[in-house]
Amino acid sequence: MGEIKKVSIHTANGWESVPVDVPAIKHTNDAASGYNPEWWKPITNSDVFGGIRNIDKNRSYAYACGNARGKNIAKANIYLYKKTGKGLKEIYEHPFLDLISHPNSYKQSLKLLLWLSMANMDFKKGNAYWYVPNGLFDIPQGFYLLPSKYVQPNFNAEMTDITSYTYFGGRRKVEYSKEEILHFKLPNPDSNLVGMGTADRLNFTTDIDYYIAQYMKNFFENDTLNGTVYSAKEQLRDDVYQRSIDTILEHHKGIDKSGNPLFLEGDVTVQESRGPKELDFAKSRMMTRDEICSIFEVPKPIIAITDDVNYANARAALQTFLENTISPLAEVVFESMLDLFVKERYDSKLVVKFDYTLKTDRETQLNEYTTYAETGMLSLNELRERDGFEKDSDPRSDTPMFYLKNKSAGSPDENNNQSNNKNEKSQDSKTNK
Repeated sequence: MGEIKKVSIHTANGWESVPVDVPAIKHTNDAASGYNPEWWKPITNSDVFGGIRNIDKNRSYAYACGNARGKNIAKANIYLYKKTGKGLKEIYEHPFLDLISHPNSYKQSLKLLLWLSMANMDFKKGNAYWYVPNGLFDIPQGFYLLPSKYVQPNFNAEMTDITSYTYFGGRRKVEYSKEEILHFKLPNPDSNLVGMGTADRLNFTTDIDYYIAQYMKNFFENDTLNGTVYSAKEQLRDDVYQRSIDTILEHHKGIDKSGNPLFLEGDVTVQESRGPKELDFAKSRMMTRDEICSIFEVPKPIIAITDDVNYANARAALQTFLENTISPLAEVVFESMLDLFVKERYDSKLVVKFDYTLKTDRETQLNEYTTYAETGMLSLNELRERDGFEKDSDPRSDTPMFYLKNKSAGSPDENNNQSNNKNEKSQDSKTNK
């Protein structure tokens, strides 16, 4: 016995919502929600990613780039169309649209699922898995993200196809059939069945970035170099020496005491021994940062690096990012899979489209409106509707202003008639002569 709930089924009158006994969703309390009961345990060195612990990786430029990709993938406007003899017709009511508006019982939006899925693919070997439970008549009832770390694809004997999936994240392992999983993956030159994570392409870059950051941290916390040398012309007594050391440590140890004045007794000189080479971390980090951004295909302004950035080039960077990174990525990875999903599960004539059109800024929009008005492309009422205003009652507001402005000069037909009359009169006068 399952759960009585309303589902959409196809009847003679089209798609209708009816109460039915829906089979129970196949998962443990942990599996479909992606809950890992050991999430609270400290991350150890055995839980490594490219030589770096996950907790350290999440503080790097790689995480910033991956987060930017996921965040912008989630900005997609998703549309459903149906192929007709006249082209594509947009569909506004359909069970698939209901499904993506409320993907699961954990109140996760589809945007969040896309964001998390992108993170799974970037950092977890290039794969993301959605569990799709079926209801009556095999109608999909939800999308549940299974964290890739705990999912294992199972292959046939020839290693040419995936036969099922095993989830290990809950209190016991759960087996899912191939048909129950939507498997998203980034392109992998070595496999047609599983993906390759973006971070896997970084080689040692992430390691180097982490080691530089760790060196900087240790340098400022526990500098083992002789940072400052104090020289006395005469040998200091033990008590004077110890008192000097204690005074220096008391008033100058720690970043919160940097810059405090120092007073020395006797004939003592101070020499700074730390050269500029030891402090030149920024250049090395910028080099690794740029390489990471290049591999993730993320412009620097997108991750809040604002050197020499103004509104114009920041907007251009965002436009380039959406057109050359996000839109192709979404089309290949998500749009193609969801398009295949609706064709297999609902109707072969359905088409899913992702749209990442950048919102036009107000100044550009007003300039476009002026052009539309002056060239006669749109009427005043059409422009008013675009901005959400009510139509103007004046009948002239439904006529493009270009024609209204030129009406006093006569219509094209009138002008042609006048021109023809002038030519006829001219010919008559020549004949009479």
